[in-house]
Amino acid sequence: MNSRAPGLRIRLKWCLDQARLPLRSEHWELYQIIHRSCWRELGEFPDLVNCRDFNDRIQWLKLFDQREEMIGCSDKIQVRDRVRERVGEQYLVPLVGTWNRIEELDPGRLPRSFVLKTNHDSGTVI
Repeated sequence: MNSRAPGLRIRLKWCLDQARLPLRSEHWELYQIIHRSCWRELGEFPDLVNCRDFNDRIQWLKLFDQREEMIGCSDKIQVRDRVRERVGEQYLVPLVGTWNRIEELDPGRLPRSFVLKTNHDSGTVI
């Protein structure tokens, strides 16, 4: 596939996928985000009709499984409560803190060694 911005290809794929998936107009924005992200990171679009791998399945779930517990499990902070309730605190990595904006973080109050993760991303670690 061409490496240029895939906007037209996404629209064409949307039309084809609509014939085989329960896509509605409310899905369009998230559908675009998913496809642009997969294109940027993997160089291909997800196959939402015949999921080829785990990644395709995750993208399908983002679009079509919006149950409260699914949303909660994708939130790094909320899922801690679920783990605590189900199996216990001992299975959780200690949490130094949570911040809504990077400007709120006070580096002087952080331990010597730590990992900083965002709640909206997967795989990025500082």
